[in-house]
Amino acid sequence: MLFNNEINSAQNLLPKDGTLNYYGSILSTEKALEYFYKLKTLIEWKNDVIFIFGKQIITKRKTAFYGDEGISYTYSNKKNMHFFGQKSYWN
Repeated sequence: MLFNNEINSAQNLLPKDGTLNYYGSILSTEKALEYFYKLKTLIEWKNDVIFIFGKQIITKRKTAFYGDEGISYTYSNKKNMHFFGQKSYWN
């Protein structure tokens, strides 16, 4: 059988270098679509700029960094400060 509809949360689905357990659906379809819409439309997504061998590259993937005031992280020698946006995304 190619697909097994039984959920075995104790089964590790990764063949090596990690652990992945599947617990089944945790959201209704309606709630999942609501969260997807909010993530897609309310988050300020943007392309990152990184440097590889001294050359500036604009990444194709979009990212967003949200966090508490004063929090930052550094990636590719670029310091990223938090974006303190709306707090009520999930209400």
